[in-house]
Amino acid sequence: MCMCRTENDTLIDEKIYKINILYEFNAGAYGGANQFLKAMKKELKKTGRYTDDIVEADVIIFNSWNDAQKLIKIKKKYPRKIFVHRVDGPCKLYNNPHDRRDDIIYALNNAVADGTVFQSTYSREASIKMGISRNKYETVITNAVDSDIFYPKKKCVLDKTKKIKIIASSFSSNPKKGFDVYKYMDEKLDFDKYDMVFVGNSPITFQNIIQKPAMPSAELAKELRDSDIYITGSRKEACSNSLIEAQMCGLPAIVINDGSHLELIGKAGEAFNNLGEIFELLDKIIQNYEYYVSNINRQTIAEVADSYYKFCSRIIKDSENKKYYIKKLTIRKKIIVHYMLACYKITTKKDALIGKLKSKGIV
Repeated sequence: MCMCRTENDTLIDEKIYKINILYEFNAGAYGGANQFLKAMKKELKKTGRYTDDIVEADVIIFNSWNDAQKLIKIKKKYPRKIFVHRVDGPCKLYNNPHDRRDDIIYALNNAVADGTVFQSTYSREASIKMGISRNKYETVITNAVDSDIFYPKKKCVLDKTKKIKIIASSFSSNPKKGFDVYKYMDEKLDFDKYDMVFVGNSPITFQNIIQKPAMPSAELAKELRDSDIYITGSRKEACSNSLIEAQMCGLPAIVINDGSHLELIGKAGEAFNNLGEIFELLDKIIQNYEYYVSNINRQTIAEVADSYYKFCSRIIKDSENKKYYIKKLTIRKKIIVHYMLACYKITTKKDALIGKLKSKGIV
């Protein structure tokens, strides 16, 4: 319980609801979902609104298509708990048109989710267009990062007498993460004027860009603070954690005009539509560096965690007041989820086999 004051200045008890996040966390450097959910879990624990015990949880947040079978079992065991779905994608746009993960996401959203959280307006509109089922409770909450790790240097001032330091990062080696952009910069960037670093996993080897492996968050944050400008060519991003990490370290950004990037940068960066625009935008940011830095306006992890909590609380209170009846997992919906999972497994095995045959020159 926490004590809150009313308009008449009397103290009342307000129940603190408990949240559990259903996700297999990875302690090291990993993808955006892992890093964001890990940071939110830490923040919710700090404010006494998280529990590791599903039995104690009032709300279970599940992520996208992950842990679908486990989720169905938990929903079956605890049918009276509220389930909130953090949606990723659409994967068919980000990966390929045959990606079956969207089918699992949409089946789970229909079968289990009482509320849906989209990471950006782009993701929400694209998902609706792709056919995701609608829930009574929907919202857009962007990601955030651990503020104890990702924070700006004391003075974000650009020293124009030295080489300007550009940085890009990606844990994933998916070609749509912008590697055509980085290849172009590797070939065309004036390396007498600029230095450029790429941190993460790349499918290509650069000739001039300094390539560093994926690293723990604290080391990545230091790399970002040692840099001046962030660039991303990643496409169809629901909400790029890499971009947010750079912003929180005080870097203005150059982004491709695609996915949710424009929503994230606001006035703290510039967007390009074709590769030839990049160098002009670099000059523009360098000449107006303090302006772009001063316009970085990212939500902290505390603010984002609070938005999740308030969204979950709204569903709980409406349920308690009989304004909403918790979704039931019907046999039909359960069958659809398992069917989509089976299709995904078959497709994944098929793709792996084709890839193996291609590598041997058989197909």
